[in-house]
Amino acid sequence: MNFLNRFPKPYLGKGSIIIGFILFLVGILFWVPERQWVSSLTLTLAAFFLTLGWIVETEQLFGVPLLGKIGVLMIFVSTMSLTLAAVSSIYCEIGMFRHEISVEILGFSRWRLVPTVKWVRIHPYAWLSPPLAAIGLFLLISGSALKIRYDYVVEERYQLIHRKNFAMGLTILLVGISFLLFGGVCHGYIDVYERFMSSEVRVPPAYGYATIYGATAQPGGKPPLLYIDLVFSPWFNCHLENSISSHSSRKVTLTVFIDNVSEPIINLTTNEIKYSLNLQANTQYVFRIRNTVNRTVAIAMSTKINDSISQKAILLGVPLTIVGLVITIKFSEIRVIEKGET
Repeated sequence: MNFLNRFPKPYLGKGSIIIGFILFLVGILFWVPERQWVSSLTLTLAAFFLTLGWIVETEQLFGVPLLGKIGVLMIFVSTMSLTLAAVSSIYCEIGMFRHEISVEILGFSRWRLVPTVKWVRIHPYAWLSPPLAAIGLFLLISGSALKIRYDYVVEERYQLIHRKNFAMGLTILLVGISFLLFGGVCHGYIDVYERFMSSEVRVPPAYGYATIYGATAQPGGKPPLLYIDLVFSPWFNCHLENSISSHSSRKVTLTVFIDNVSEPIINLTTNEIKYSLNLQANTQYVFRIRNTVNRTVAIAMSTKINDSISQKAILLGVPLTIVGLVITIKFSEIRVIEKGET
């Protein structure tokens, strides 16, 4: 509060709004299927600076009683929550590439076979959108009600009796809640990929053939290899256990690559594949599954991904949240300061 009083408010308010508007344009213009975390981060920061600029430029926190300031703070948090809800619902990553062969019609009785790549997108944070939207709407309505009700200077002011202890308890509570949220997000992220890699998949034929008018045709030259690529780039270390089985007892080949390394770290060919792998953070793993026969084969995948970071965050967040809540409640006593009292 004193910082805002000393800082030149016209520059802080207008500057924040300008920065927020620029970040918003950057997030919209650079929204692409790959590396969407860049646009997601800029859009979130845009909401932060735009809301901060509105609060400072319109002096929402000056000459307002405590409950009115709490209402403004709730509006600020609701804006961030609604923004994160929108971003998490549309954010996606490419989870699978499917290399197939397609028929391109050139004219009457004229066609050619063309290798194509189709991709399947995964939304690892879409499950966060409903709770964040509900929290944001609740805070927006409650904060607006408090702001409207106490948006003026009153004769009485309120002051916490144990301000330092209350601030300490509130800080511990916020830190504990942050650990719980972080652990929950990590666990949900892993769970989405675990379910995505535990499904039934149809692996295309081994080579680029197609049946047209009852005859088998292939592109000119050497037929291309067909396969599916599952892509996973964890943002923290974890351990993966996977099993792949073919329903028709036909063999399939699994090859695992790291980033752009040409030599695979795993190369197995059988109808029952089981393996485990330690995954490093910020590293792209490509799980390539290729058929050994020239016909489509259905396979069943079962995947288990274990991580320690979400468990540690939750175990640390639970006691901090409980301790912070107890301290906050214990030292939340408020006294009324009458007009003219210091």
